[in-house]
Amino acid sequence: MHLGINLWPQNTTWRNLREHALLVERLGFDSLWVWDHFYSINGDLHRPNLEGWQLQAAYAAITERVRIGCLVSGITHRHPAVLANMATTLDNISGGRAILGIGAAWNALEHNAYGLDLGTPGERSTTCGTASARPSRSRTSSRFWGSTASRSAAIGTRSCPSPESGSSSERIPLRRSACGSASRGTTG
Repeated sequence: MHLGINLWPQNTTWRNLREHALLVERLGFDSLWVWDHFYSINGDLHRPNLEGWQLQAAYAAITERVRIGCLVSGITHRHPAVLANMATTLDNISGGRAILGIGAAWNALEHNAYGLDLGTPGERSTTCGTASARPSRSRTSSRFWGSTASRSAAIGTRSCPSPESGSSSERIPLRRSACGSASRGTTG
């Protein structure tokens, strides 16, 4: 059994989160998680809500052993190539301890405030499943973001080198949430 802790970044400070992250490491938990919301999801929306990907990088810098991940990054929040680059950068900073968690997103308030298209639950589920499918070993990959996207991405797109091997062949563990039937059969 592996145990992890999710430190909610709403209505708190970095100083408080830092203390708790170090405690999570000292107590021997296996993983440390954040969320990927632009607003607090309960209580006063105008209270501080620290950004999840920045927190993951900060946690990576102050810890040595605990795995670090996001439960979960909404697939509608960022272009998948940007999210993949963020995840490989975090994996590099953390020495190979990153876990990528993606989900179909749900919060209409956040999407409206940031001008993001939420789409229907079915559309999000399909996109999430497609995003979580492992790409082939070829140097081209399917593009699935947006109605006018081409079917293949540019050759030569590379991720950050793995900290251990110096190559991008290492894979970051992938966790999916509410990604529908398109993700069934994929491994993480």
